[in-house]
Amino acid sequence: MSLSPSQLKIHGCSRWCIYHRLKDLGISCQCSPYRPLDVTVTTPLELLQIWSVTRQYSSPPELLKDWLKQCWQQEG
Repeated sequence: MSLSPSQLKIHGCSRWCIYHRLKDLGISCQCSPYRPLDVTVTTPLELLQIWSVTRQYSSPPELLKDWLKQCWQQEG
């Protein structure tokens, strides 16, 4: 499976936290003051990692807590 590069635009104050986490994961991105976060997605794995990181910063804590509980229940 191959994905052509595409752009994801993220606005808001959480973009710097997301930017640093994506950089830690080795995902190509750029962030400038007062500009949206630009992320280049080139593989399905990168897309999944970006989804996961952005979800951590954009979802209410209760939703994340419930999702984590469901993950643990599926293990047993």
